[in-house]
Amino acid sequence: VALDALPDLALVGGGVMGPDDREALMALLRAAPPDVRHPALDAVRDACTEASRDAFVGALFDAWWLAGAKAKDEHALHALGHLGGDASARRLHASLGRLVDKKVVLLHQSLEALTLFDTDLALSFVQGRGLASHFEDTQTRARTLLTLVAHRRGIALEALEDAIVPEVVVSEEDLVLDYGARSFRIGFDEHLAPHVVDASGKRLEKPPAARKGDDAARASEARARFERLAEDVTRVARTQIVRLERALRDGREWRAADFERDVVRHPLLRFLAVRLVWQVDGRVFQVTDDLAFLDADDAPLSLRPDDRVRLAHPLDADREALAKLGERFADYEILQPFPQIAREVFGPGAPAPKSAGALVPYAAVLDLLTGTGWRRTSPRDGTVRALVHPLGDGARAEIGISPGLTVGPVRARPAQTLSTLAFEGVEREDLPPRVASELLRDVATLSGHAR
Repeated sequence: VALDALPDLALVGGGVMGPDDREALMALLRAAPPDVRHPALDAVRDACTEASRDAFVGALFDAWWLAGAKAKDEHALHALGHLGGDASARRLHASLGRLVDKKVVLLHQSLEALTLFDTDLALSFVQGRGLASHFEDTQTRARTLLTLVAHRRGIALEALEDAIVPEVVVSEEDLVLDYGARSFRIGFDEHLAPHVVDASGKRLEKPPAARKGDDAARASEARARFERLAEDVTRVARTQIVRLERALRDGREWRAADFERDVVRHPLLRFLAVRLVWQVDGRVFQVTDDLAFLDADDAPLSLRPDDRVRLAHPLDADREALAKLGERFADYEILQPFPQIAREVFGPGAPAPKSAGALVPYAAVLDLLTGTGWRRTSPRDGTVRALVHPLGDGARAEIGISPGLTVGPVRARPAQTLSTLAFEGVEREDLPPRVASELLRDVATLSGHAR
Protein backbone atom coordinates (compact mmCIF):
# COMPACT_ATOMS: atom_id res chain seq x y z
CA VAL A 1 0.00 0.00 0.00
CA ALA A 2 1.23 3.50 -0.80
CA LEU A 3 2.24 5.29 2.38
CA ASP A 4 0.63 8.53 1.29
CA ALA A 5 -2.68 6.68 1.03
CA LEU A 6 -2.66 5.95 4.76
CA PRO A 7 -4.08 8.42 7.31
CA ASP A 8 -1.80 10.79 9.17
CA LEU A 9 -0.41 9.77 12.54
CA ALA A 10 -1.17 12.67 14.87
CA LEU A 11 1.44 13.39 17.54
CA VAL A 12 0.34 13.82 21.14
CA GLY A 13 2.21 17.13 21.36
CA GLY A 14 0.71 18.46 18.14
CA GLY A 15 1.46 18.06 14.44
CA VAL A 16 1.78 14.81 12.49
CA MET A 17 4.49 12.23 11.87
CA GLY A 18 6.69 13.19 8.92
CA PRO A 19 7.26 11.13 5.74
CA ASP A 20 10.71 9.86 6.77
CA ASP A 21 9.44 8.68 10.15
CA ARG A 22 6.48 6.97 8.46
CA GLU A 23 8.90 5.10 6.17
CA ALA A 24 10.95 4.05 9.19
CA LEU A 25 7.78 2.95 10.98
CA MET A 26 6.74 0.72 8.08
CA ALA A 27 10.20 -0.87 8.02
CA LEU A 28 9.92 -1.48 11.75
CA LEU A 29 6.48 -3.08 11.38
CA ARG A 30 7.82 -5.43 8.69
CA ALA A 31 10.71 -6.50 10.93
CA ALA A 32 8.87 -6.68 14.26
CA PRO A 33 8.24 -10.14 15.75
CA PRO A 34 4.61 -11.31 15.48
CA ASP A 35 4.35 -12.52 19.05
CA VAL A 36 6.23 -9.96 21.19
CA ARG A 37 5.79 -6.22 21.65
CA HIS A 38 8.71 -4.17 20.29
CA PRO A 39 10.09 -1.28 22.43
CA ALA A 40 10.42 1.04 19.43
CA LEU A 41 6.78 0.44 18.48
CA ASP A 42 5.77 1.05 22.08
CA ALA A 43 7.50 4.43 21.76
CA VAL A 44 5.35 5.17 18.69
CA ARG A 45 2.26 4.25 20.71
CA ASP A 46 3.27 6.79 23.34
CA ALA A 47 4.07 9.50 20.79
CA CYS A 48 0.88 9.28 18.68
CA THR A 49 -2.78 9.66 19.59
CA GLU A 50 -4.81 6.47 19.91
CA ALA A 51 -7.44 7.62 17.41
CA SER A 52 -4.87 8.30 14.69
CA ARG A 53 -3.07 5.02 15.41
CA ASP A 54 -6.35 3.13 15.07
CA ALA A 55 -7.11 4.88 11.78
CA PHE A 56 -3.59 4.20 10.42
CA VAL A 57 -3.42 0.48 11.21
CA GLY A 58 -7.07 0.02 10.25
CA ALA A 59 -6.42 1.41 6.77
CA LEU A 60 -3.28 -0.72 6.49
CA PHE A 61 -5.24 -3.84 7.47
CA ASP A 62 -8.05 -3.08 4.99
CA ALA A 63 -5.56 -2.57 2.15
CA TRP A 64 -3.87 -5.88 3.01
CA TRP A 65 -7.18 -7.70 3.05
CA LEU A 66 -8.36 -6.22 -0.27
CA ALA A 67 -5.02 -7.21 -1.82
CA GLY A 68 -5.63 -10.86 -0.94
CA ALA A 69 -4.22 -11.08 2.61
CA LYS A 70 -0.87 -12.37 1.35
CA ALA A 71 1.46 -14.01 3.86
CA LYS A 72 4.43 -11.83 2.83
CA ASP A 73 2.53 -8.76 4.04
CA GLU A 74 1.09 -10.20 7.25
CA HIS A 75 2.81 -7.42 9.20
CA ALA A 76 -0.34 -5.43 8.31
CA LEU A 77 -2.30 -7.82 10.51
CA HIS A 78 0.14 -7.70 13.42
CA ALA A 79 0.33 -3.90 13.13
CA LEU A 80 -3.13 -3.79 14.69
CA GLY A 81 -1.74 -5.35 17.86
CA HIS A 82 1.52 -3.41 17.86
CA LEU A 83 -0.07 0.03 17.50
CA GLY A 84 -3.84 -0.19 17.87
CA GLY A 85 -6.13 0.57 20.80
CA ASP A 86 -9.45 -0.92 21.87
CA ALA A 87 -11.13 0.14 18.62
CA SER A 88 -8.55 -1.87 16.66
CA ALA A 89 -9.01 -4.87 18.97
CA ARG A 90 -12.76 -4.76 18.35
CA ARG A 91 -12.17 -4.39 14.61
CA LEU A 92 -9.89 -7.43 14.52
CA HIS A 93 -12.27 -9.48 16.66
CA ALA A 94 -15.12 -8.64 14.28
CA SER A 95 -12.96 -9.86 11.37
CA LEU A 96 -12.19 -13.29 12.85
CA GLY A 97 -15.10 -14.97 11.08
CA ARG A 98 -14.01 -13.97 7.59
CA LEU A 99 -10.38 -14.74 8.43
CA VAL A 100 -11.11 -18.33 9.42
CA ASP A 101 -13.27 -18.73 6.32
CA LYS A 102 -10.23 -17.78 4.23
CA LYS A 103 -7.55 -19.78 6.06
CA VAL A 104 -7.18 -21.19 9.57
CA VAL A 105 -3.58 -19.95 9.79
CA LEU A 106 -4.91 -16.39 9.46
CA LEU A 107 -7.18 -17.00 12.43
CA HIS A 108 -4.23 -18.16 14.52
CA GLN A 109 -2.16 -15.16 13.42
CA SER A 110 -5.08 -12.94 14.40
CA LEU A 111 -5.06 -14.48 17.87
CA GLU A 112 -1.35 -13.65 18.05
CA ALA A 113 -2.11 -10.08 17.02
CA LEU A 114 -4.81 -9.79 19.69
CA THR A 115 -2.30 -11.01 22.28
CA LEU A 116 0.06 -8.19 21.24
CA PHE A 117 -2.44 -5.61 22.52
CA ASP A 118 -1.88 -7.06 26.01
CA THR A 119 -5.13 -5.47 27.21
CA ASP A 120 -7.87 -7.25 29.11
CA LEU A 121 -10.33 -6.57 26.30
CA ALA A 122 -8.15 -8.07 23.57
CA LEU A 123 -7.14 -11.04 25.73
CA SER A 124 -10.81 -11.71 26.47
CA PHE A 125 -11.31 -12.01 22.69
CA VAL A 126 -8.53 -14.62 22.54
CA GLN A 127 -10.08 -16.52 25.43
CA GLY A 128 -13.56 -16.36 23.93
CA ARG A 129 -12.43 -17.59 20.53
CA GLY A 130 -10.56 -20.48 22.12
CA LEU A 131 -13.52 -21.56 24.22
CA ALA A 132 -16.00 -21.18 21.37
CA SER A 133 -13.96 -23.14 18.84
CA HIS A 134 -14.86 -26.75 18.04
CA PHE A 135 -11.30 -27.36 16.84
CA GLU A 136 -8.49 -28.55 19.09
CA ASP A 137 -5.77 -26.63 17.24
CA THR A 138 -7.54 -23.30 17.79
CA GLN A 139 -8.37 -24.16 21.41
CA THR A 140 -4.75 -25.12 22.02
CA ARG A 141 -3.35 -22.04 20.26
CA ALA A 142 -5.53 -19.68 22.29
CA ARG A 143 -4.65 -21.45 25.53
CA THR A 144 -0.93 -21.38 24.71
CA LEU A 145 -1.01 -17.65 23.99
CA LEU A 146 -2.87 -16.91 27.22
CA THR A 147 -0.49 -19.14 29.18
CA LEU A 148 2.45 -17.12 27.86
CA VAL A 149 0.76 -13.88 28.92
CA ALA A 150 0.03 -15.33 32.36
CA HIS A 151 3.69 -16.36 32.68
CA ARG A 152 4.84 -12.84 31.79
CA ARG A 153 2.49 -11.42 34.42
CA GLY A 154 3.63 -13.97 37.00
CA ILE A 155 0.18 -15.44 37.62
CA ALA A 156 -1.63 -18.72 36.93
CA LEU A 157 -3.72 -19.09 33.77
CA GLU A 158 -6.95 -19.32 35.79
CA ALA A 159 -6.06 -16.08 37.56
CA LEU A 160 -5.46 -14.40 34.19
CA GLU A 161 -8.84 -15.61 32.94
CA ASP A 162 -10.44 -14.06 36.03
CA ALA A 163 -8.56 -10.81 35.50
CA ILE A 164 -9.52 -10.29 31.85
CA VAL A 165 -13.29 -10.55 32.22
CA PRO A 166 -14.35 -7.23 30.66
CA GLU A 167 -16.00 -4.75 33.00
CA VAL A 168 -18.80 -3.83 30.59
CA VAL A 169 -20.73 -2.59 33.62
CA VAL A 170 -18.56 -0.37 35.79
CA SER A 171 -20.89 1.13 38.40
CA GLU A 172 -24.46 1.12 39.68
CA GLU A 173 -25.06 4.28 37.65
CA ASP A 174 -24.40 2.27 34.49
CA LEU A 175 -27.47 0.18 35.30
CA VAL A 176 -29.86 3.15 35.39
CA LEU A 177 -31.43 4.55 32.23
CA ASP A 178 -32.53 8.13 32.84
CA TYR A 179 -35.44 9.42 30.75
CA GLY A 180 -35.81 12.59 32.82
CA ALA A 181 -39.37 12.15 34.06
CA ARG A 182 -38.88 8.42 34.60
CA SER A 183 -36.07 5.91 34.79
CA PHE A 184 -35.47 2.22 34.21
CA ARG A 185 -33.04 -0.23 35.75
CA ILE A 186 -31.07 -2.73 33.68
CA GLY A 187 -31.16 -6.36 34.80
CA PHE A 188 -29.74 -9.60 33.40
CA ASP A 189 -31.26 -13.05 33.03
CA GLU A 190 -29.52 -16.39 33.62
CA HIS A 191 -27.74 -16.09 30.25
CA LEU A 192 -26.70 -12.48 30.92
CA ALA A 193 -29.18 -11.21 28.33
CA PRO A 194 -30.07 -7.66 29.44
CA HIS A 195 -33.58 -6.31 30.01
CA VAL A 196 -35.04 -3.29 31.80
CA VAL A 197 -37.39 -2.94 34.75
CA ASP A 198 -39.63 0.09 35.21
CA ALA A 199 -40.59 1.80 38.48
CA SER A 200 -43.53 -0.57 39.00
CA GLY A 201 -41.30 -3.63 38.67
CA LYS A 202 -42.56 -4.55 35.21
CA ARG A 203 -39.93 -6.22 33.06
CA LEU A 204 -39.39 -5.03 29.48
CA GLU A 205 -37.13 -6.69 26.93
CA LYS A 206 -35.71 -3.32 25.88
CA PRO A 207 -36.10 0.35 26.81
CA PRO A 208 -39.36 1.83 25.52
CA ALA A 209 -39.61 4.74 23.14
CA ALA A 210 -39.77 8.20 24.68
CA ARG A 211 -43.22 9.53 25.45
CA LYS A 212 -44.71 12.89 26.34
CA GLY A 213 -43.03 14.26 29.47
CA ASP A 214 -39.73 12.41 28.88
CA ASP A 215 -36.54 14.24 28.05
CA ALA A 216 -36.14 13.17 24.41
CA ALA A 217 -32.36 13.65 24.34
CA ARG A 218 -31.82 11.70 27.57
CA ALA A 219 -34.14 8.91 26.40
CA SER A 220 -32.31 8.63 23.08
CA GLU A 221 -28.92 8.48 24.81
CA ALA A 222 -30.22 5.89 27.30
CA ARG A 223 -31.57 3.64 24.53
CA ALA A 224 -28.29 3.88 22.64
CA ARG A 225 -26.34 3.04 25.81
CA PHE A 226 -28.53 -0.03 26.38
CA GLU A 227 -27.84 -1.24 22.82
CA ARG A 228 -24.08 -0.81 23.31
CA LEU A 229 -24.24 -2.64 26.62
CA ALA A 230 -26.29 -5.47 25.11
CA GLU A 231 -23.73 -5.86 22.33
CA ASP A 232 -20.79 -5.90 24.75
CA VAL A 233 -22.44 -8.35 27.15
CA THR A 234 -23.51 -10.70 24.35
CA ARG A 235 -19.88 -10.84 23.25
CA VAL A 236 -18.62 -12.10 26.61
CA ALA A 237 -21.62 -13.88 28.17
CA ARG A 238 -21.20 -17.29 26.55
CA THR A 239 -17.48 -17.35 27.34
CA GLN A 240 -18.05 -16.67 31.04
CA ILE A 241 -20.88 -19.19 31.37
CA VAL A 242 -18.78 -21.90 29.71
CA ARG A 243 -15.85 -20.98 31.96
CA LEU A 244 -17.92 -21.27 35.14
CA GLU A 245 -19.41 -24.60 34.09
CA ARG A 246 -15.89 -25.83 33.40
CA ALA A 247 -14.97 -24.75 36.94
CA LEU A 248 -17.87 -26.86 38.23
CA ARG A 249 -16.76 -29.87 36.18
CA ASP A 250 -13.12 -29.55 37.22
CA GLY A 251 -13.72 -28.70 40.89
CA ARG A 252 -11.75 -25.47 40.57
CA GLU A 253 -11.23 -23.61 43.85
CA TRP A 254 -10.87 -19.89 44.48
CA ARG A 255 -9.13 -18.38 47.46
CA ALA A 256 -11.98 -16.57 49.25
CA ALA A 257 -10.42 -13.13 48.84
CA ASP A 258 -10.04 -13.76 45.09
CA PHE A 259 -13.57 -15.16 44.87
CA GLU A 260 -15.03 -12.01 46.40
CA ARG A 261 -12.95 -9.70 44.18
CA ASP A 262 -13.08 -11.57 40.86
CA VAL A 263 -16.54 -13.13 40.99
CA VAL A 264 -18.88 -11.74 43.65
CA ARG A 265 -17.92 -8.09 43.24
CA HIS A 266 -17.10 -8.19 39.56
CA PRO A 267 -19.48 -5.76 37.81
CA LEU A 268 -20.73 -8.46 35.41
CA LEU A 269 -19.98 -11.87 36.94
CA ARG A 270 -21.94 -10.99 40.08
CA PHE A 271 -25.11 -11.46 38.02
CA LEU A 272 -24.10 -15.08 37.50
CA ALA A 273 -22.75 -15.57 41.02
CA VAL A 274 -26.20 -14.95 42.54
CA ARG A 275 -27.67 -17.73 40.37
CA LEU A 276 -25.22 -20.43 41.48
CA VAL A 277 -24.60 -22.41 44.65
CA TRP A 278 -21.16 -22.25 46.25
CA GLN A 279 -19.36 -24.34 48.83
CA VAL A 280 -16.74 -23.74 51.50
CA ASP A 281 -15.55 -26.32 54.06
CA GLY A 282 -18.44 -28.61 53.10
CA ARG A 283 -21.03 -25.88 53.71
CA VAL A 284 -23.09 -24.75 50.73
CA PHE A 285 -24.25 -21.17 50.37
CA GLN A 286 -25.71 -18.65 47.96
CA VAL A 287 -24.75 -15.09 47.07
CA THR A 288 -27.67 -12.73 47.64
CA ASP A 289 -28.58 -9.74 45.47
CA ASP A 290 -26.88 -7.44 47.98
CA LEU A 291 -23.75 -9.66 47.74
CA ALA A 292 -24.06 -11.22 51.19
CA PHE A 293 -23.66 -14.96 51.82
CA LEU A 294 -26.46 -17.17 53.20
CA ASP A 295 -26.29 -20.89 53.91
CA ALA A 296 -29.07 -23.40 53.31
CA ASP A 297 -30.67 -22.54 56.67
CA ASP A 298 -30.81 -18.84 55.79
CA ALA A 299 -27.99 -18.09 58.24
CA PRO A 300 -25.32 -15.50 57.35
CA LEU A 301 -21.96 -16.93 56.42
CA SER A 302 -18.58 -15.21 56.55
CA LEU A 303 -15.49 -16.14 54.57
CA ARG A 304 -11.92 -15.91 55.82
CA PRO A 305 -9.51 -14.59 53.16
CA ASP A 306 -7.74 -17.94 52.76
CA ASP A 307 -10.86 -20.14 52.72
CA ARG A 308 -11.22 -22.24 49.57
CA VAL A 309 -14.46 -21.68 47.66
CA ARG A 310 -15.80 -23.75 44.80
CA LEU A 311 -19.04 -24.36 42.98
CA ALA A 312 -21.13 -26.98 44.76
CA HIS A 313 -21.42 -30.19 42.73
CA PRO A 314 -24.42 -32.42 43.51
CA LEU A 315 -22.21 -35.51 43.42
CA ASP A 316 -20.32 -34.57 46.57
CA ALA A 317 -22.18 -31.60 48.12
CA ASP A 318 -24.52 -31.88 51.13
CA ARG A 319 -27.65 -33.16 49.36
CA GLU A 320 -30.10 -31.98 52.00
CA ALA A 321 -28.62 -28.48 52.04
CA LEU A 322 -28.51 -28.39 48.24
CA ALA A 323 -32.17 -29.41 48.10
CA LYS A 324 -33.09 -26.56 50.47
CA LEU A 325 -31.31 -24.06 48.27
CA GLY A 326 -33.01 -25.61 45.25
CA GLU A 327 -36.39 -24.92 46.85
CA ARG A 328 -35.34 -21.36 47.67
CA PHE A 329 -34.20 -20.77 44.09
CA ALA A 330 -37.51 -22.14 42.83
CA ASP A 331 -39.52 -19.96 45.24
CA TYR A 332 -37.70 -16.83 44.10
CA GLU A 333 -37.64 -17.93 40.44
CA ILE A 334 -33.84 -17.87 40.32
CA LEU A 335 -32.87 -19.66 37.11
CA GLN A 336 -29.37 -21.06 36.66
CA PRO A 337 -27.02 -20.39 33.71
CA PHE A 338 -26.35 -24.13 33.41
CA PRO A 339 -27.60 -27.23 35.26
CA GLN A 340 -26.10 -27.32 38.74
CA ILE A 341 -28.59 -28.03 41.52
CA ALA A 342 -30.49 -30.49 39.30
CA ARG A 343 -27.38 -31.70 37.47
CA GLU A 344 -27.53 -35.36 36.50
CA VAL A 345 -24.88 -37.37 38.34
CA PHE A 346 -23.50 -40.88 37.93
CA GLY A 347 -21.98 -42.12 41.14
CA PRO A 348 -19.74 -45.18 41.49
CA GLY A 349 -21.65 -48.26 40.36
CA ALA A 350 -24.35 -46.31 38.50
CA PRO A 351 -25.08 -47.85 35.08
CA ALA A 352 -23.59 -46.03 32.13
CA PRO A 353 -26.07 -44.31 29.81
CA LYS A 354 -26.91 -46.22 26.66
CA SER A 355 -25.53 -44.54 23.57
CA ALA A 356 -24.89 -47.29 21.02
CA GLY A 357 -27.04 -46.71 17.95
CA ALA A 358 -28.36 -43.32 19.08
CA LEU A 359 -28.80 -40.96 16.10
CA VAL A 360 -27.99 -37.40 17.19
CA PRO A 361 -27.87 -34.06 15.34
CA TYR A 362 -24.56 -32.86 13.94
CA ALA A 363 -24.84 -29.67 16.00
CA ALA A 364 -25.14 -31.67 19.24
CA VAL A 365 -21.80 -33.33 18.52
CA LEU A 366 -20.19 -29.92 17.94
CA ASP A 367 -21.66 -28.66 21.23
CA LEU A 368 -19.83 -31.47 23.05
CA LEU A 369 -16.56 -30.05 21.72
CA THR A 370 -17.11 -26.66 23.38
CA GLY A 371 -15.59 -26.17 26.82
CA THR A 372 -15.90 -29.78 27.98
CA GLY A 373 -12.45 -31.18 27.21
CA TRP A 374 -13.68 -33.47 24.43
CA ARG A 375 -11.64 -33.40 21.22
CA ARG A 376 -11.76 -34.78 17.71
CA THR A 377 -9.47 -37.67 16.84
CA SER A 378 -7.11 -37.36 13.89
CA PRO A 379 -9.08 -37.66 10.65
CA ARG A 380 -8.92 -40.75 8.45
CA ASP A 381 -9.62 -40.14 4.77
CA GLY A 382 -10.69 -36.61 5.62
CA THR A 383 -13.21 -37.68 8.27
CA VAL A 384 -13.15 -37.63 12.08
CA ARG A 385 -14.78 -40.83 13.30
CA ALA A 386 -14.46 -40.55 17.07
CA LEU A 387 -14.34 -38.03 19.92
CA VAL A 388 -11.90 -38.46 22.80
CA HIS A 389 -11.46 -36.95 26.25
CA PRO A 390 -7.83 -37.14 27.48
CA LEU A 391 -7.53 -38.37 31.07
CA GLY A 392 -3.78 -38.08 31.62
CA ASP A 393 -0.88 -40.52 31.23
CA GLY A 394 -2.17 -41.59 27.82
CA ALA A 395 -5.57 -42.68 29.14
CA ARG A 396 -8.75 -41.42 27.51
CA ALA A 397 -12.48 -41.82 27.10
CA GLU A 398 -13.72 -42.35 23.54
CA ILE A 399 -17.02 -42.47 21.71
CA GLY A 400 -17.36 -43.29 18.02
CA ILE A 401 -19.47 -41.30 15.56
CA SER A 402 -20.69 -42.32 12.11
CA PRO A 403 -20.55 -41.19 9.32
CA GLY A 404 -18.24 -38.74 11.12
CA LEU A 405 -17.24 -35.09 10.88
CA THR A 406 -15.80 -33.95 7.57
CA VAL A 407 -12.57 -31.95 7.68
CA GLY A 408 -12.60 -28.69 5.74
CA PRO A 409 -15.52 -26.63 4.42
CA VAL A 410 -18.74 -28.40 5.39
CA ARG A 411 -22.01 -28.17 3.54
CA ALA A 412 -23.66 -31.44 4.55
CA ARG A 413 -24.15 -31.82 8.31
CA PRO A 414 -25.50 -35.35 8.65
CA ALA A 415 -26.84 -36.77 11.89
CA GLN A 416 -24.33 -38.97 13.71
CA THR A 417 -24.79 -42.49 15.04
CA LEU A 418 -23.01 -43.02 18.36
CA SER A 419 -21.09 -46.02 19.65
CA THR A 420 -20.74 -47.12 23.27
CA LEU A 421 -18.53 -45.01 25.53
CA ALA A 422 -15.19 -46.76 26.01
CA PHE A 423 -12.20 -46.13 28.27
CA GLU A 424 -8.62 -46.75 27.17
CA GLY A 425 -5.71 -47.00 29.60
CA VAL A 426 -7.94 -46.66 32.66
CA GLU A 427 -11.01 -48.26 34.18
CA ARG A 428 -14.02 -46.12 34.97
CA GLU A 429 -13.85 -47.25 38.61
CA ASP A 430 -10.32 -45.87 38.92
CA LEU A 431 -11.28 -42.35 37.81
CA PRO A 432 -12.06 -39.60 40.33
CA PRO A 433 -15.84 -39.81 40.91
CA ARG A 434 -16.53 -36.32 39.58
CA VAL A 435 -14.53 -36.93 36.40
CA ALA A 436 -16.36 -40.20 35.75
CA SER A 437 -19.74 -38.64 36.49
CA GLU A 438 -19.16 -35.72 34.11
CA LEU A 439 -18.02 -38.00 31.28
CA LEU A 440 -21.10 -40.18 31.66
CA ARG A 441 -23.30 -37.10 31.86
CA ASP A 442 -21.76 -35.84 28.61
CA VAL A 443 -22.76 -39.06 26.88
CA ALA A 444 -26.23 -39.00 28.45
CA THR A 445 -26.72 -35.39 27.32
CA LEU A 446 -25.53 -36.19 23.80
CA SER A 447 -27.71 -39.31 23.59
CA GLY A 448 -30.65 -37.27 24.89
CA HIS A 449 -30.68 -35.45 21.54
CA ALA A 450 -31.40 -38.74 19.74
CA ARG A 451 -34.09 -38.59 17.11
